[in-house]
Amino acid sequence: MIKLTTVQQVLPTDFIQSEKYTVIEPGLSHFNKDQTITHNELIEYLKDQPLNTINVLPMLTYSK
Repeated sequence: MIKLTTVQQVLPTDFIQSEKYTVIEPGLSHFNKDQTITHNELIEYLKDQPLNTINVLPMLTYSK
């Protein structure tokens, strides 16, 4: 298996990037449902697993 090291190699171009994500369906990952994970945690996970093994939603923030 090839180790992926950059975001461009891991995420498709239409993937909405965020600082944090909510795990919707953890699949066989070590994350829990409704857990908040950081972008770096997601990238580390995706270095060893494909994106279709976990479902996440970007967390939106609102600034006034």
